[in-house]
Amino acid sequence: MRRTFFKRLRQRISCQLLATMLVAVVVVALSHSAAFGAKTSPMFVPFSKSADKPPEMLSDWAGGRPTVTSYYPVADGGGWTSSPNALPKPDTVFRYEIACMDEGRDNIDIACLGGLPECDAADDGRVVFWESASTLVEPLQWRRLDGYSCLYAEKPVDVMDLIAEDILQAFRDLPINAGEVLGQPAPHTLRGAETNFYADSGEQSADFELHGQEIHLEAHPVQYEWNYGDGARGGPFLFPGGPLQEGEWGTKTDTSHIFEETGDFAVGLTVTYRATYTVNGGVVIDVPGDAAFSAEPVTISVWRSVVNNFADNCLENPNGAGC
Repeated sequence: MRRTFFKRLRQRISCQLLATMLVAVVVVALSHSAAFGAKTSPMFVPFSKSADKPPEMLSDWAGGRPTVTSYYPVADGGGWTSSPNALPKPDTVFRYEIACMDEGRDNIDIACLGGLPECDAADDGRVVFWESASTLVEPLQWRRLDGYSCLYAEKPVDVMDLIAEDILQAFRDLPINAGEVLGQPAPHTLRGAETNFYADSGEQSADFELHGQEIHLEAHPVQYEWNYGDGARGGPFLFPGGPLQEGEWGTKTDTSHIFEETGDFAVGLTVTYRATYTVNGGVVIDVPGDAAFSAEPVTISVWRSVVNNFADNCLENPNGAGC
């Protein structure tokens, strides 16, 4: 029924130049559920798209760095806007008006358009300004808010959504250094003895571009899994292990391993990292998933130990076996 009403209303507007119908009013209030939204008027003049900016993103440059624009739904189907004034607030209502309308509100002031931002993130974008009023004061006293924002009939492709979809793969593709594999004793150890292994892994950071935006990523290790090279594995552990004093070598630890055979074994380590990121220096966001990276394997040579009994007294026979 409401759609039929607006359809008839637009048909009447196409036949009449009514200035008051060019003012789109949106009222959003948290204190009550009723809200009013303005439909797109055929008298609005769309602004041209920029040839050097892809239509999938909209960035405003401030202080030499871009800030990504998000889009908010205007109540009651009024479209999408880059202004957070579309979000409800307690005891406050908002409305918007098309920028650069003349005093009679029946024509657009062409000279005024030169000072406005381009609304080219989607087709048929309009520049609007916002007014607010307190619901605690009757009648409503409308006050114009600073700045302009863009209004679209359809939600533009949000670059933040694109980044959120691709950030995990970008994280996994980074050359993260998983750290160093360390052993005690190493590079030689004994068959049948405890060999302590631990990792020297730390936080990593990276800066790169994604969908034309500057990404800063911080990653930290959260899990460690060992491959001892002889078919045995250790972990996953939530800790990297740690070094022993030299006099404690051979002591069993959570990450130590006993080699049952002699030979050379490549001991490997996989470290799982978790990360956060910012877009153009904005708020910190969790990467939706972890990434696993492998450390450079270390070769451990396992020797056998031999025990012999000797009957000679080395004081009497310094050249005896075992002396």
